Amino acid sequence: MRAICKFCLILTLLCTASSGKILSYEQIKDEPKSLAKDYYIYRLIDETKYNKAEIRALKQSIFRYKGKLKEKLDRIFGAIRPPKRPDRCAGVTAANILDANLTCKKARSYPNFIAKLSPSVREMLASQLEKYQDAASKNAVNLLRGFNDENPSEYFMQSRNAQNYFLYYDYLKGAGKDALIDIDADAAFVSELASQKGFKAVLNDALINRKYPHLRRSLTGVDPSAVEKDVAFMLGVNAVMQGDEGAALAFFNRAAASFEKPHDVHNAKFWIYLLNGDQNVLRQLASSDYYSLYALYAKEVLGDRNLNIIIPNPAKNSIEGYDITDPFAWVRTKNSADRMSRPQLLEFAKKFDTKQSIGEYSYIMNKASGGKDNFYPTPFMEYIGDGDNRRKALILALARQESRFVPASVSTSYALGMMQFMPFLANEIGKKQLKIDGFDQDDMFRPEVAYRFANIHIDWLERKIYSPVFIAYAYNGGLGLVKKMLQRGDMFNKGKFEPWLSMELVPYAESRDYGKKVLANFIIYSQILDPRAKISVQQELQDLLIPNRSDDFR
Repeated sequence: MRAICKFCLILTLLCTASSGKILSYEQIKDEPKSLAKDYYIYRLIDETKYNKAEIRALKQSIFRYKGKLKEKLDRIFGAIRPPKRPDRCAGVTAANILDANLTCKKARSYPNFIAKLSPSVREMLASQLEKYQDAASKNAVNLLRGFNDENPSEYFMQSRNAQNYFLYYDYLKGAGKDALIDIDADAAFVSELASQKGFKAVLNDALINRKYPHLRRSLTGVDPSAVEKDVAFMLGVNAVMQGDEGAALAFFNRAAASFEKPHDVHNAKFWIYLLNGDQNVLRQLASSDYYSLYALYAKEVLGDRNLNIIIPNPAKNSIEGYDITDPFAWVRTKNSADRMSRPQLLEFAKKFDTKQSIGEYSYIMNKASGGKDNFYPTPFMEYIGDGDNRRKALILALARQESRFVPASVSTSYALGMMQFMPFLANEIGKKQLKIDGFDQDDMFRPEVAYRFANIHIDWLERKIYSPVFIAYAYNGGLGLVKKMLQRGDMFNKGKFEPWLSMELVPYAESRDYGKKVLANFIIYSQILDPRAKISVQQELQDLLIPNRSDDFR
């Protein structure tokens, strides 16, 4: 307890002396266009009595005109809307559609308008359009008659019109009646559906929310050669859920062949191994120099604990004239590195080979290596706290995934620092919980504050969840995500292919991959901190299926 109190005192003094503050127009205006600049423009608007002319000038250098900054600017200057195209069919309504010209009859043949028509008017309009052979007229006729059918989804399947099936889905989704799209479809039609732009959204909705049971069963009939990448992978997961392992294997083979990113390729190949037990696939994963969760699992099963990783250990303490807590210093560094050749990167990296700038150094060296991603820094360990190695490994695992240990990182949502704290959470802890005198959210750019707040937040999460995987989901997507997911009752239960199957069905896509990557980081950092530690991928995964070892929600 004495050590913790001493740390709090040091933290208070550091934050009191912090340089974190709202930057003025003069301080912001000449900085490079970046997320960091957007963040400070947002603070200037949100927390000061700003000068409208100055904000108008800054508006010209916005890096990402989206989200809450866009909302603020739209309130000040009005929303930027594309010019409205003139409606040449203004005045054409459900009451007079039959008297409209051909162009307007086709233009008004969309689901929300068609739904307002009586069945008899729909049929008369279809009869009028049937005389024309162009694609738009044919589609309109099909859509009109589909709406008149007792089962429009079935009608669109029988008439082989996948486009109108998706238009009908969008219409039903908006009305909360999308269960009506659930049909037993033949292989030819589901393959046609899979080629359409809207298919991925429907597939994701069906899988994650366990909807459309008839359609999901039919989707095992999609021709694997008609799909690729994420869609092929998701169809593989669906086939596993339907108990069709042959179809699943075909889809995962297709996904593995079409994916480009190593993590995605490993994911698909691992499912191939789970389905057919092919030891060659396991050996391929184990021999990879990209350490995904699947590669680490394969290495463990095969008894290989060797890791070809780089743990920077610089002798120099810091770079003279470089402030690691300055987001704009990092922006300029990153912008320079992103334009360099490999020889230039290797030379540039030497400058950042210091204890204070390990994150920047690792970023530059990773670019120079072609993105091998095998740098596992352990920076600022003097600030990581007095927890056991398991806690330290978890914090390092999260930091690596969040910011690659760059202290002055700013995300698209303005999450700040090495541990990427949202400002509201940083202020809740700093001002309300710890009552740090003079605390500013920019203090999150200080490694000592980032690690301390991470410990506090993880302490709070661990009241309800204990597994590194569930903590990662909550750190990324919120504790509510984990609570809702686990209390559904149909995930992370003992069964065939578990917990791998549940890990593919986490509702929030970003958290889904984030949890896998954090667990891989956690395993590696556990071994770095204590090479004799008996950390096991298999055990960590099995713990997800045992509530008293993973969570307090079940």
